[in-house]
Amino acid sequence: MPTVLRSDGFEVVIYTRDHLPRHVHVFRAGGGIVINLDDLSVREAKNLSGRDSRKAQELVAQNREFLITEWERIGPIS
Repeated sequence: MPTVLRSDGFEVVIYTRDHLPRHVHVFRAGGGIVINLDDLSVREAKNLSGRDSRKAQELVAQNREFLITEWERIGPIS
């Protein structure tokens, strides 16, 4: 599970050979959130404050094109 982006205490991770839809896992301070890359919706959030959830969503939105490229490179399940 490669970490593809680090920023402001957040780690954005893409699991190798992960399932569709394209998504990333964002972790910070023991919490995490799963954000779909196609529509930036939140699929799951656990142990993150509302503020950190919003910051994670902003981070993913700002880096969306890069993250989609990385998701395709790392290799989804066919």
